[in-house]
Amino acid sequence: MINTIIFDFAGVIAKTKYFPQLALNLGKQFNIDPKVIEKQLYGNESEYLIGKESTENFWKNSCSKLGIPLDDFIHAFKTWYKLDLELLNFIKELKKHYQIILHSDNFEVVSSNLRENQKLKEVFEQMFFSDEIHMNKRNVEAFKHVICKIDKSPSDCIFTDDKEANLVAPAQIGIKTIKYENLEQFKKELASYSIKFN
Repeated sequence: MINTIIFDFAGVIAKTKYFPQLALNLGKQFNIDPKVIEKQLYGNESEYLIGKESTENFWKNSCSKLGIPLDDFIHAFKTWYKLDLELLNFIKELKKHYQIILHSDNFEVVSSNLRENQKLKEVFEQMFFSDEIHMNKRNVEAFKHVICKIDKSPSDCIFTDDKEANLVAPAQIGIKTIKYENLEQFKKELASYSIKFN
């Protein structure tokens, strides 16, 4: 029986996708084509995403060459997201019946910021970030780590993410998955699993 719902962050809890929004914000600030910034970010993220590179080194490898100062880069990282408050309010209803967990591929400068966000602390019982567990969500072991830490079996859990590719690993170990598109679609998918939210 499902008793735990696990959420991705960017594109789900946050309204926008990570690097496209970050590149757009930095592009406006420094008059740089956002596509150029986005290419640099995606091209250099792998080690930083799993906590094996410092923020400064990631900046040096991606955006320092574009003339973006480190302090501005860090500030943009911390403030890129806007929370989907409607979804968070719905999750509060789910929390009356289910354990609510956050599992996100994220970066040290952001994950530490998210842990201190009061709106998130009110909703999520535990938060797991790739930079802290040193594995991203496409690694089956990342999901094994999460369910071990929360003391659940895969059949107890649903995981939702806006990217199809991130649903493969959890499905492989028996976690039910939902590709998140919007709140109404998400509610319908949950109802198909007999999830209570009224």
